[in-house]
Amino acid sequence: MLKRIRMMTVVVALLLVCVSFHVMAAGTVVYEEKFDNEDAFFADWELLLGSAKLEDGALHVGEGSTFDGATPEQRAMFLNNNNLLVGDFDLEVEVAFKETGSDDGPFINFSFRKAAPSDMYWDSGYMIQIRKGGTSVALWKLAGGANVDGTPITMGGIADVTGGVNRVKIEARGARIKVYLNDEVVIDWTDLNRRNQYLEGFFGIYTEASYCVITQYKVTEY
Repeated sequence: MLKRIRMMTVVVALLLVCVSFHVMAAGTVVYEEKFDNEDAFFADWELLLGSAKLEDGALHVGEGSTFDGATPEQRAMFLNNNNLLVGDFDLEVEVAFKETGSDDGPFINFSFRKAAPSDMYWDSGYMIQIRKGGTSVALWKLAGGANVDGTPITMGGIADVTGGVNRVKIEARGARIKVYLNDEVVIDWTDLNRRNQYLEGFFGIYTEASYCVITQYKVTEY
């Protein structure tokens, strides 16, 4: 009888471990923006430069920005999230490119794991750059104004970056970062610099001479 009770205890313990693992593996949505309340949005996000507004259930960034004779405020758009500090996560974004004031084609950058919420994209953390026109998707690691540790990691010739809605997904698990564009893996990179890895941090959005519309921004923590 005692042996049977012990076996049942072991089985129950294993079941609890499996259930706990499933719950952890499922992740928790910690941020999902509906773009329907401008006051609430700008309570979470700080606009440091440029133009950003909520309209028709979407975030419009960089409208009217240009390189020609422009001040930084006219050229770039920086949004930093001051409240969302996350380690391992999935970031799911839907973004469309509308117009550009750059001959190099419009692009948008999504920063993550920035060391401080007030940091610009070049100060710290990682950044994904999505550029319209089938040129590239790139992953940058940044510190003190410079890209470091062999970045940017670039996947060129991405034909699926369109003027329509593009689905971007960033998976960050420890030092490994995977990027999906329209459901296709385009970057799979591991940061091997153990002394200077960014394992948690804050989020940001940056454009330069590009007008983009974001219709989804969702963070799931693991």
